[in-house]
Amino acid sequence: MARSAEEDLVAEVGRCWGDVPLPRPLPELLDDARLAALLELTVARPVACDGPHACGRWLSVAALAPLEQARDQGAGLVLATASFGPWPRVAPALARRGYRVALLDTRPRQRRPGTRFPAAPGLDLRLLGEDLDEQVAFLRGGGVVVAVGDEGTGEERIAGPLLGREARIGAAPFELARRARAPLRAAFVRREGEPPRLVLGEPIPIGRGAPGLERATARWLKQLEVEVRRRPDHYLGFLFSRWIARYSDPVPLFADAVPPRASV
Repeated sequence: MARSAEEDLVAEVGRCWGDVPLPRPLPELLDDARLAALLELTVARPVACDGPHACGRWLSVAALAPLEQARDQGAGLVLATASFGPWPRVAPALARRGYRVALLDTRPRQRRPGTRFPAAPGLDLRLLGEDLDEQVAFLRGGGVVVAVGDEGTGEERIAGPLLGREARIGAAPFELARRARAPLRAAFVRREGEPPRLVLGEPIPIGRGAPGLERATARWLKQLEVEVRRRPDHYLGFLFSRWIARYSDPVPLFADAVPPRASV
């Protein structure tokens, strides 16, 4: 990493952590973040393309009960994940376990991968478009939607606190769960060994109107912050990429990401 880029990343960590101590020295965390990003690049194809025979190889799942309930009740389930750790493993790993899974990729087009690997034969895995009716129909059929929560395309944004700053994320995962009357849970992948482990939070209720969406978003952001505080290296790569793209980013994560003079 170039020295100027390294300095930018250190400065962004300072903006997000402030006086809150890091759990480990920053150089160690940065080294771990680099190694993790490199590992994900090297395994991206098999993570996405391996068939049912690879069940459990790329991701372990702490609890299947919420998924089983969603399938049995036919209500579906929205898993609001984040660009945290090896999150791209979630959707294919659940499909390998026999669930109907769809990825709702809320990232702007310039941040989506240039090449999408096809799902392996035998996996019920699809990519949802932006049509809300299609998304609702998939959920009501008992499907599991994995949505990237800390990105956000679409017109509606919701503000909430994250790492001591105001964050703005897309409303799509929360609005989808409310429209389909499906439960929504936070989902994070913790790299605590190999394979990494998927953990699910408690259901997040979504009330009516804008206040209901705002409260649900704040609860999800709080769960994300707890994860990020404990495992900064899981999130540093994402923070850095957003900071580097701050001038061209159509949906900045933080309201203070771009200095006022640059927005004129």
